[in-house]
Amino acid sequence: MRAELFTMGEVPERAVSAWEACSGKLAPDECLVVKEAVQSLPPQFREAVVLRYYEDKSLQEISEILSISVNTVKSRLRLAYGRLNGILSGKIGKGVVK
Repeated sequence: MRAELFTMGEVPERAVSAWEACSGKLAPDECLVVKEAVQSLPPQFREAVVLRYYEDKSLQEISEILSISVNTVKSRLRLAYGRLNGILSGKIGKGVVK
């Protein structure tokens, strides 16, 4: 799974339904901005976000998939949130984490 996330450079096809679920919460153009923001993350942050929020994996499952500690997963997600908030607050007027 990890190699696929690195080589594709975008969200895997199996996560598309999660992108579509976004439309119930945000306007379609805002969903596209979120998708592009996630895709712009460095691979190690993007894969953690995709696995957690688009594939609904637990922190433990992500840890096992990526062969990293749960604390490293938490750290990558926290750093990804910071980057996403910075990107999204300027584009749609709100961040992703309250």
